[in-house]
Amino acid sequence: MNLIKSNLLRYISNSMCKIILTLLFSLSLLNTYSQIAKDMNNENNIALNTINTTQNKDYISNSINQENTNMSWYYASGNLPFPARYGHTSVVYDNKMWVIGGSSSSSTYRNDVWNSPDGAVWIQATTSASFPERRLHTSVIYDNKMWVIGGSGGGIKNDVWYSTDGVNWTQATASTAFTPRYGHTSVVYDNKMWVIGGYNGSYRNDVWYSTDGVNWTQTTASAAFSTRQGHTSVVYDNKMWVFGGYNGYGYRNDVWYSTDGVVWTQATESADFIARAGHTSVVYDNKMWVIGGYYFSSGYIYLNDVWYSLDGVIWIQATASPTFSSRYSHTSVVYNDKMWVIGGEDNSYYRYRNDVWCSSDGVVWTDNIKSATLTGRNNHTSLVYNNKMWVIAGYKYDNDNIYMNDVWYSSDGIVWTQAIASTAFSARRSHTSVVYDNKMWVIGGYTYSGGPVYMNDVWYSTDGVNWIQATAFDTFPARYSHTSVVYDNKMWVIGGYSKGFYRNDAWYSIIPTSVIDNIWSSY
Repeated sequence: MNLIKSNLLRYISNSMCKIILTLLFSLSLLNTYSQIAKDMNNENNIALNTINTTQNKDYISNSINQENTNMSWYYASGNLPFPARYGHTSVVYDNKMWVIGGSSSSSTYRNDVWNSPDGAVWIQATTSASFPERRLHTSVIYDNKMWVIGGSGGGIKNDVWYSTDGVNWTQATASTAFTPRYGHTSVVYDNKMWVIGGYNGSYRNDVWYSTDGVNWTQTTASAAFSTRQGHTSVVYDNKMWVFGGYNGYGYRNDVWYSTDGVVWTQATESADFIARAGHTSVVYDNKMWVIGGYYFSSGYIYLNDVWYSLDGVIWIQATASPTFSSRYSHTSVVYNDKMWVIGGEDNSYYRYRNDVWCSSDGVVWTDNIKSATLTGRNNHTSLVYNNKMWVIAGYKYDNDNIYMNDVWYSSDGIVWTQAIASTAFSARRSHTSVVYDNKMWVIGGYTYSGGPVYMNDVWYSTDGVNWIQATAFDTFPARYSHTSVVYDNKMWVIGGYSKGFYRNDAWYSIIPTSVIDNIWSSY
């Protein structure tokens, strides 16, 4: 009787296993038919570069409601840190970089506030601050607060606002003693906030200061430098400086300085950099820097050159054309011992940017968003291991067929870190990955190297960096677009496509004593 029961239980167990595997295999076929049909066509032509591709489009939806479902999807990350813009301001405060307001089109003004601890991850402090939407305003850090002064948006403004957290903004005054304006500059010098020049229907060269943001004192109604807007100002060598700008008649490349805001001295009438407006300036590495901007000469000419000076008289070009695009009305700050360039409008008409670049020398510039963002791809694998999400290898079409063998991970789906750019296993797509025996596994897949290459190699890793080959050619036939699961303490490979054939076989592996003794059996 015991023998009959034992055989009966074994029969039921085997039957249930076959039913489960049949269901899994049926589902896997549905998921692979579309991709395999394309690949069969490619193989008949003996070239993968005949793949029909559609142009990439960015579709971001935070609520996808289909019939009989209330499922919602939320956008976590991508190539967009904050909405593209120009005419915004940036400051460094509370160990973060901040982006405040600006414009995302010729008629769209913003009053959102964003911050970032690293230039890669940007967090929205508020979608709509208490101050009205605006662009071409100024911002400074003073009295341990962030300040917003003047600007344009629904009229030209001369209000002043401050915040200690970027969320809650308090109006210091609705209307200052100085006239409304935009395109002015502001600095903190001699324990005061300063406003210099700008435009309000006429170009200005007046200079004002305040110790509280409410009461403003005019040091001069007409400085020695000509009226202007779109200039820059910095504090360097215990002086306030003014560089370039536009005065209604032409673009400027003169340089001026003052120790009191009253008396202004010309350092040079014509600096080595070409006359411009809409540029940025910072003080970094004991030098004054001028970055980008624009001028007009039979059309608008956008710039991305970088210059520096030790004295305001002699200017040296760090680079004529860095890797970031030509632009104006961007922002620049010094943070984490680097210079940063954020957003702006580039040399495509009304093309606003939301890229973020940094440099430690003014010559080599790194795209901080791109370097911290997972590369676009398809036919990769993803799994969860060691409290992180992982993305492994895959494929993208970028004027060529690019197969990948990089590995990325994230603990929040927003910040992605590259574990390794090129693993020990060859580049591939349509492979499978599972977590088994406290390791990540990569099984089989496909690449193209002078012809279709089908794979049945098996690799594993405990850290995503170091990958060890369990077997180069396993007992199951090479394949791709198969599925893999972990079931009954075994790894399984089910179905797929190989050399013109759809497969419906199922294989499993048990690790008896060591990974190298990996044994695959056909079910």
